[in-house]
Amino acid sequence: MKADKKIILWYQFSWQMFDLTGDQHEVTALTQSPDNQHLAVGYSDGTVRIFDLITGQTKITFSGHKSSVTALNYDQHGMRLVSGSKVRNTTAC
Repeated sequence: MKADKKIILWYQFSWQMFDLTGDQHEVTALTQSPDNQHLAVGYSDGTVRIFDLITGQTKITFSGHKSSVTALNYDQHGMRLVSGSKVRNTTAC
C-alpha cells in the first residue's frame, strides 16, 4: 500500500477539513503541542516540520536525522520538542 503523504485535520464541530500537506515524504510521527497551537510532524526523510494550527503554514523545518523520524514529544510546557529516529539518535529541537 502506498503512503498518502497528507495530514488532514477534521474539525469536529464544523466538519471542516484542514490540509497540512507540506512534504513529499511519508509521515512517520506526529504530536500536538501542549498549547494546541502547533503540530510537529516527522517524515521518512528524517526531517521534522512544525505547523501553525491557526494558519496551516510551516513555522520551521529541522533536519537532524539520517533516517525516518519515529518518535516526537513536547515537554510539558511546550518549550522543547524531542525527536527520535530509526538510527537510535535523539535530537532536542
